[in-house]
Amino acid sequence: MFNNVGSISLPTIARILKRHQVSIKQLNCVPFERNADRVKQMRTEYVQRVMELDAEYDHHKFIYLDEAGFNLAKTSRRGRNFIGQRATIQVPGQRGANITMCAAISEDGVVGRRPHIGPYNAALLVTFLDELDQTEEFFSAWRWKVHDRHPHEQVTLLQAMDDACNDITADQCQAWIRYARRFFPRCLANQNIHCDVDENLWPNPQHRVDDNVEVQ
Repeated sequence: MFNNVGSISLPTIARILKRHQVSIKQLNCVPFERNADRVKQMRTEYVQRVMELDAEYDHHKFIYLDEAGFNLAKTSRRGRNFIGQRATIQVPGQRGANITMCAAISEDGVVGRRPHIGPYNAALLVTFLDELDQTEEFFSAWRWKVHDRHPHEQVTLLQAMDDACNDITADQCQAWIRYARRFFPRCLANQNIHCDVDENLWPNPQHRVDDNVEVQ
């Protein structure tokens, strides 16, 4: 490939790539699978079931749950400071164990949460559901509220995760649920639902396929 050259230095490779206008960039994770036929069919069936329950005489309370991972090493990647001065933040000397929190929300607010050191599995999820006797927006807001507390120890991180749940209001949960339901007509129509990254990076829908993405 390199005309029998035994080795080549990294700076040389970098110069060649730069000459061809290729640079290191942050990878954007794009969930192309969200619009696979199988997923769209599952969305349609889910919305149909929810609408059937809504139409029944007995009132149903819908509970939405998901999980989010936290680690002491997770901090904000951006910060502000005067021009010419670095933005710094104190971080723990060790990464520590991953902590996963499973939480559930309803129109009443956060109705349950359960932390676990390590990942969640089916058995833990069933246990969490038994203890109860919604959504990506909640977990996004929750992560920021945890970061705002700047936890530097594992016990402090657990406390920050738990305290941050108390900052989530019922009004916020109701707004997230209303926002999710706005997608029901598109789900029933079997339409594609793209995230902002999809539409900004690949405005042509034909380019939004896994075969066109190569990660080294």
